[in-house]
Amino acid sequence: MVKWSLGFILLAVLFQQTHAQDARGFVLSTDRSAYHIVQYNSENGLPQNSVNDLLLDKNHYLWIATQYGLVRFDGQRFRIYNTANTPVLKSNRFYIVTETRDHRILVPSSFEGSVIYRVTADYHIQEDTVCTKLRKKLINFYSNGLFDCDRLIAALSKRGATPGEMDLLGQLFRSKWQWIFNGHEAVIGLQQGYYYVNNQTGEIRQLPGVGAVRTGGNQNTRILPGGILIGGITPQRREFVIGDIFCIACHDGSFLFYKGGRPVSIQTDAADRALFQDMEDPDPTKFFITVKGGRSILRRNNDFYDLRFEDRRLVAKLLFKDLTFLKNEPVYTLQYDSAHNRLFAGTLNAGLWVVTPQLFHPYTFTTTDFNNNIFIAFQFLPGGRLLTSNGVLSLGAEGESRLFARDKKLDGHCIYRTRSGDIWYSRAGQLYRCDSMGTHEQAVDGGKLDTPITGMTEDAANICWISTPNSLLKMKNGKLDYVLRGYPAFIDHRVESLTDISAQTLWIATRNGLFQYDKIAGRLDPRPLLAGVYIRNIYKARDGSLWIGTYGNGYYKYLNGEFRTLPLDPDKYLEAAHTFLEDGKGFFWISTNHGLFRIKKAELDNAASGGGGRPSMYYFDKSYGFRTNEFNGGCSPAVVNDGAGHAYFPSMDGIVGFAPDSCQGELPDGPLILDGLAVDSVDLDYRSSQHIRADFTRIVVQVSTPFYGAAENLHIEYSLGGDTWFPVNRDGQIVINRLPYGNYTLEIRKWNGSEGRKYDAIQVAIKVLPHWYNLPLVWVAGLLVLFVIFIYMRTRFWRSQNLKLQMKVDERTFELEKSTMFKENLLSIIIHDLRSPLHAQDLLVETLYRRHQDLDKDQLGYFLGELQTSSRNIVQFTSDFLIWYDSQQDGFAPKMEPLALAPFIDSILSFYEPAARQKNIRLTREVDDSLVLNTDEHLLAIVLRNLVDNGIKYTSTGSVRVVALSSNGRIHLCVRDTGKGMSPQKLDELMTSEPDIRVGGGHFFGYRFVRDFIRRLGGEFHIESEKEVGTTVTIIFGSA
Repeated sequence: MVKWSLGFILLAVLFQQTHAQDARGFVLSTDRSAYHIVQYNSENGLPQNSVNDLLLDKNHYLWIATQYGLVRFDGQRFRIYNTANTPVLKSNRFYIVTETRDHRILVPSSFEGSVIYRVTADYHIQEDTVCTKLRKKLINFYSNGLFDCDRLIAALSKRGATPGEMDLLGQLFRSKWQWIFNGHEAVIGLQQGYYYVNNQTGEIRQLPGVGAVRTGGNQNTRILPGGILIGGITPQRREFVIGDIFCIACHDGSFLFYKGGRPVSIQTDAADRALFQDMEDPDPTKFFITVKGGRSILRRNNDFYDLRFEDRRLVAKLLFKDLTFLKNEPVYTLQYDSAHNRLFAGTLNAGLWVVTPQLFHPYTFTTTDFNNNIFIAFQFLPGGRLLTSNGVLSLGAEGESRLFARDKKLDGHCIYRTRSGDIWYSRAGQLYRCDSMGTHEQAVDGGKLDTPITGMTEDAANICWISTPNSLLKMKNGKLDYVLRGYPAFIDHRVESLTDISAQTLWIATRNGLFQYDKIAGRLDPRPLLAGVYIRNIYKARDGSLWIGTYGNGYYKYLNGEFRTLPLDPDKYLEAAHTFLEDGKGFFWISTNHGLFRIKKAELDNAASGGGGRPSMYYFDKSYGFRTNEFNGGCSPAVVNDGAGHAYFPSMDGIVGFAPDSCQGELPDGPLILDGLAVDSVDLDYRSSQHIRADFTRIVVQVSTPFYGAAENLHIEYSLGGDTWFPVNRDGQIVINRLPYGNYTLEIRKWNGSEGRKYDAIQVAIKVLPHWYNLPLVWVAGLLVLFVIFIYMRTRFWRSQNLKLQMKVDERTFELEKSTMFKENLLSIIIHDLRSPLHAQDLLVETLYRRHQDLDKDQLGYFLGELQTSSRNIVQFTSDFLIWYDSQQDGFAPKMEPLALAPFIDSILSFYEPAARQKNIRLTREVDDSLVLNTDEHLLAIVLRNLVDNGIKYTSTGSVRVVALSSNGRIHLCVRDTGKGMSPQKLDELMTSEPDIRVGGGHFFGYRFVRDFIRRLGGEFHIESEKEVGTTVTIIFGSA
């Protein structure tokens, strides 16, 4: 029955030389089949179903000639060479592929008969110009290379060939029956016989001992597409080649052997001769010989043989027996891989078959109830039988197996053999034992159990320790006692197994760690080791080391009082490690839920000790002979040896038997080749250093190696530098997305599995070009531009700073000049304003000095009064000036306080009353006695005094009136005089921000006092003046 295992995957990347299709064959599954059989056709990798020729090259790549491309198969994927990806090809039809003795692969073109293609060392297809230029050459289905006819003609001409020889030579070249041993020897068949030709010696010799050929209408011959002939020249003969010996098998059982065109003596026996009987049937399903690479493979019905010579004797070694799936399938080309005992069979319309002997054998009961073939614990019995919980399973004939009745089936978790040979097990709540033959069963006294037993071990004192899911029992001197019954920690997390560790210690594996029981003290340590870990198995190796298998937490080695975690496989199947088997070659075999692993124990020891490197792990799945990948654990025992070199593991579908010491898995030790390099779907020549533009999106690298085993054993990694390695995809692709510019070395390595040559590696130099803005010259130019800009900006900055500084200097200079001028003018005004009163005082003092004795009392009083007034004016001026000067300094602030205006104005007017009276000027006021202003009294006094003083000073006769009133919430303070007034020009000059004090003198300076102080007090300043009418100064404050 054929069933689909995995569909084919068409890769998205098309390479210039090849494109790849993932190969997932149809697996032929037969009960108790000795072979793993896989079919490949157009549905799972091949371009079409006609396999015209096969060739297994020196690197173990399989070449397949089809009618829609030349195919290279590496065991995992197909690489198809056709006109779409290989420009040198002119047609996709191929009929022959052959290899010379120096391992050159040659492929004749079906489009141009004279053109010969060759496969290069790095697996490219090129035209072989040397072979193509040969005018006459022989290459066919039975070729071991190419025969150079031009050289033979030249050799014949050199020695003076006769016309008859040249005519014979023409007939030979036209014959369809040609067996080419190598580049210079061949045998060609004609009706008159067989001829040996040698292009080195120019020799043409008819083979002696064989007469004229009578073809009988060629009824024994079949012509395949491309003109390929199979069968013999006559029904009475079959020809084949072994090495450089040409062999003819005759229908009477005789053989003829020739080397160098001369007979040689080769012995045959009756059994081998019998294989060639009844060979007259032209049906290739009955009898067929394929010749390739100096080897002849014989098909006789459904059996396949390798024809060889051993000690000058013809031997037909049986390779594959009873391949019934090929019963009605004509096979036209065969290749045999002797290194791995694998057969490749090409058919006309069913594609490619790959046949490999199974390394493992499953043993099952013949039953319709699949539960009968779920196995846990079992024991080996004499006579090639296994005692299982379901019955006695025979490893030989099916009829010897015997299933137990339902009520007689054993509890499956523990079937234990003691050192005496007795076998212990439980059934239906009772502990039993039987003899080593499995015949005499006896219930153990006191062996009533609450639950089935889960484990058993026998210590050095011959005491048997037995576990149930939640209890521990001891059998000593024929008496069975509970040591721990219904132990709480075991009730929550059942006991899986137990192992005797030493004379004192027993280890108990549970679903919550490992418990230690002190046999001498009779005490269980309640603190579990590896708490929280589901432990299934404890294995004590031959060297005494202890190993732990768990369900979901991997596996451990107990070393120096610590449990050392061991490396997992890439797929993490070893997370569920059921049990350990130690073979005679230093390997551990570890069963899991996903197959079986073979790991070198020394490498695990090294890993547990902290050594570097990944242990070499070889993985076996059901393609090697299991019926399922799921093995069973959590039982005692979980693996059994028969003492004769065979081991048996329980699984979910059968017991798997094999010979550990002779079971050698196929290693991926073939060459690692680079199949293609594409950047953004553009193919590049990976054989030279690559320069990749900076804006690329994706690099795809395709690698290949010939390996026909399980894909899990093919470990290919890559690195772009450093110690970080990434796995290559199962499709053989390395995909790299975006890289910064720089030089990279893509290193690809493959694990070989062998100790001497653990890795193969190849390297590809990749240079990612920088963007234009990352070029050094651009950086230099950019830095230069930045430097120029910096110099320019700095120069501009300093120039601007200098201009600003110059402006500030000019401004300060102007202000200084202005200040100096102001101070000079101010000093001039002050001196001028002080000079008159001081001069008057000087005159008064002089008059008093000269006439004080002559003056009467009234006159003296007058002069002293004038002197006092003048002195007060000087004092008042200097006080006002000092206050004004202080107000010009930073931080000056008026002292604002409520001020009653009526008495304040009265005090000012009373001060100026004498001066006004002397000039006959009336001083009056109009003030509401209740009016109060929030102001600084000293500053307001200076303002009002200056205004009153100016009014008196510039009024000859008339009046000076002070008015204070409140209007709309604002206070208006007015000083009106009837003096000479000011012209509009003078008024404009006075109201400017900086009046020219050089022109106005003290008058303007007094108004500057007024204006500055009013601004300080928060008031508004207005002047109305008319020539010869008078002046009104109004001050408006915001609120009372």
